Amino acid sequence: MRTFLFLSLSLFVAASARVELHVHLDGAVDSELLADIAALRNLTVPGTSTTPPSASDLDKLVRSKSSFERFDVINDIIGGSVEAAYAVGVWFAERQGRMNVTYSELRYDPLRMSRSSYENSTADMNVIVESLTGGLTNGAKSHGNTVHTILCAMRDQPVENCFQVAELAASLDGVVGIDLAGDEATYNNTAFVPCFKYAKEELHLNTTVHSGELGTLEARRFDIRTAVLDMNVDRIGHGYAAAGDAELMTLLKDHKVHLEVCPGTALAEKEIDAVKEFLHYDLSFGLSEDDPSPYFGGCDFECIEVVASSCQGRAGLKPSPAARAICTARRLIGRGGGGMSDADIEKSYQDAMNAAFA
Repeated sequence: MRTFLFLSLSLFVAASARVELHVHLDGAVDSELLADIAALRNLTVPGTSTTPPSASDLDKLVRSKSSFERFDVINDIIGGSVEAAYAVGVWFAERQGRMNVTYSELRYDPLRMSRSSYENSTADMNVIVESLTGGLTNGAKSHGNTVHTILCAMRDQPVENCFQVAELAASLDGVVGIDLAGDEATYNNTAFVPCFKYAKEELHLNTTVHSGELGTLEARRFDIRTAVLDMNVDRIGHGYAAAGDAELMTLLKDHKVHLEVCPGTALAEKEIDAVKEFLHYDLSFGLSEDDPSPYFGGCDFECIEVVASSCQGRAGLKPSPAARAICTARRLIGRGGGGMSDADIEKSYQDAMNAAFA
């Protein structure tokens, strides 16, 4: 595997230790990693000119697709292979270590990771999860960091799949919980309440649910409410729709639900002002990247800290050109930053550590 290079490595080293609870595996990769995996598998990828394809060819292919189609291309390259799962695990753990992320919880859909239409292959989910976990463990050793995984049930899949994912999570080491991800705007929480009750009450799993991010305001607030009251979740991914609703904010605080805030995503969805309200209510929330790949916004840790503050960066750390570009975009669309001070950012990482599943 290649050594992953960062232009702003000195900034990452200078920053205090980070904790990340919300980052998607297929939303974190780049063309170099995809090319490495394609070479490992000697993979033929439709739409590219060579076998295995080059990083530049893969970059062009992924960028030619719509947002959700990009996830399909990525998963068809990294999925369905035990060797690829291990290699991706090593890569991700080393990535987090170089960014001074001392503790991470990486999430992915094990059903999707178990197959590849490019190779026409399917692997046993248990073996895929164990292999990825092994890669994460070994990759983390050289940096002294820790990476665990969260398995995702997907909203557009049958509810039976959710139960299958929950059972899998409960049976394997290195897996610390389950998540519900996917198209919130089309599929709300209702059908998945029994699965998450089962996961919590019978399997004693840690649970988190994407809620309050996509769809109408009413629907997003409904999902936050059901996640807390019906699913009894430990954490909520995003949760921005709670801002502006005093009852929901109080509900989150009273039930001690931690929010996995992703400033880059919140900025893109014009929800960054929610961070200020979370601060005002003194809610427990952390900062995460969500989908830091260049194919999904490319907002890494330096970027999310800049967005979470007032686009000035943290004390002693000058924002990179890429992070400054994000701030320029913020000003152009007339949105304020998250308004977090250095002390607020430090507290957010402590809150995340307190809410960690392992």
